[in-house]
Amino acid sequence: MIAVRRALHAWAGGLPRTFWSLWAGTLVNRIGTFVEPFLALYLTQARHLSAGRAGVVVALVGGGSVISQPLGGALTDRIGRRPTLVGGMVASGLAITALAFARSLWAIALCTLLVGIVGDLYRPASQATIADVVAIEDRRRASGLLFWAVNLGFSVAALAGGLLAARGYGLLFALDAITCCGYALVVWRTIPETRPPEAAQHRGAPGFRVVLRDRLAVAFCGINFSVMLAYGTIYTILPLAMAAHGHGADQYGLVVAINGLAIVLLQPLLTPWLLRMTPAANVGGGALLMALAMGIIAVSDALGGYVVAILVVTLGEIFHRPDYEPPP
Repeated sequence: MIAVRRALHAWAGGLPRTFWSLWAGTLVNRIGTFVEPFLALYLTQARHLSAGRAGVVVALVGGGSVISQPLGGALTDRIGRRPTLVGGMVASGLAITALAFARSLWAIALCTLLVGIVGDLYRPASQATIADVVAIEDRRRASGLLFWAVNLGFSVAALAGGLLAARGYGLLFALDAITCCGYALVVWRTIPETRPPEAAQHRGAPGFRVVLRDRLAVAFCGINFSVMLAYGTIYTILPLAMAAHGHGADQYGLVVAINGLAIVLLQPLLTPWLLRMTPAANVGGGALLMALAMGIIAVSDALGGYVVAILVVTLGEIFHRPDYEPPP
């Protein structure tokens, strides 16, 4: 028991209450993340869009995210961490609700874009809050715990969402919107504003100009963009491919849930080894594994093939992000 307590303290001890409030809100929110993983199935099955149109609409979520995170970063510094977290979550709930009631193609596309734009506003504020309240020597551990909560919540959402989708997609939208507001309520009631004075006084965006002049940074962003194109097909090509071969939303939910569960189980084992590799080897290895997974999806029609593909995707994701430190 003493050894277990020491291990738990090494993993999660000594972190401030504000961090744990953020952790709890994140877990609540991710448990209710139903719309994005099942959006392609919703569009083709409930709204009867073609696979091509559904793919374009789902891509709008990613397009909105391109705007969302820089906007969220600017708001985090200008108006504060707490207002950005609360406002972003409430806006996400409203956008998801609007998407549930949208019927025409243009209304669906507009609402989906709004879901993407507001859906990631909270991410920069969340990371900035961790940087504000957690000592520098504990930040990687804190980020690892948050990433762990994300994957635990996502796994639960994928399993539950697959079962709930069989009874209609309206409940998925309602629960997703409710958990967004639940996250906002947790932040509003338990997390104080943590923005340091120097962030509030920041004006302009010299950081973006510096990054754009850095060839290595630009190349790294380009590589990551390519890898994320492959990763994003988990929510577009994979559900449509499985549906075309007779696999229901419940089976898709099970396959996607394996991704989060495998990260929770495998990342603690693989992280020490991956951290001994160079960053280039991590990124390159992750990209190759993603490519292999897409090839497996292309030739699969049985559930076992899709399970293998998602496990390979998971390994690629772990290779690509070895900087987190979940529990030992």
